Amino acid sequence: MIQIPFKDEFREALASGRKTATSRFRKYGNPGDLFEGLEMTFELTNVDRVPLGNVAESFYSAEGLSSPDDFRHVWAGIHPKRTDPSLLVYLHQFKRVK
Repeated sequence: MIQIPFKDEFREALASGRKTATSRFRKYGNPGDLFEGLEMTFELTNVDRVPLGNVAESFYSAEGLSSPDDFRHVWAGIHPKRTDPSLLVYLHQFKRVK
């Protein structure tokens, strides 16, 4: 089983199923892989390399956030020097396994 770290502030969004994606600079696994995050188990359903700007515009809701600006704000708080919308990131999509 792989591990994908999450900030504790995402616990409720993960537990409720509101957060079904996470964007990272490195690839953590492949579709079908199980992972643990904040003491919950999930299965990766899709992993794609996409521009960061596309995540903000099209996947902010799957990231558990309410708007593209919310996504940009959270991202900049974690990666203050890596906010260029053209940067490629790995979008990991997942579902909770109960």
